[in-house]
Amino acid sequence: MQRATRAFCFAVVGFIALALAMAHTDKAISAATAIPAQDVMSLDRRLSAFEQRLYVMESHINQLQQQMQYAQRQPATSSGRDPEVDRLRLELNLLQSRLAEVECALLKLDERTLPAAARAAQSKTTEPCRLQPNTPVQLSIRRQ
Repeated sequence: MQRATRAFCFAVVGFIALALAMAHTDKAISAATAIPAQDVMSLDRRLSAFEQRLYVMESHINQLQQQMQYAQRQPATSSGRDPEVDRLRLELNLLQSRLAEVECALLKLDERTLPAAARAAQSKTTEPCRLQPNTPVQLSIRRQ
């Protein structure tokens, strides 16, 4: 169980470090080069970086799920539920809901940047995030 806790802590620290590094890089780039209008190439690079961050988050969530499944298969040494497992389960659920929000936001942004012809071709989509792309992207407030 300590192994899962260490892995979870490492994942959280990694997420925070990655977010701080990306925020610092974005601030440094935007301060150094003030572009009046955002061109397609920079938007593509930002979306690619965003997708990479999502992939990293998803892989960490999958690792946490595997560790939780492994911990559940191990025979319990105590008769009561482990509060640490409950806390990990809660954190995993929070991460999954946060990832779903971010994926929805990415779909909205993708829909906004599609050319008119491609948007007309995709008008038959049933994805709720793509149905109203002009609504503001709102993510839940992070817990600190």
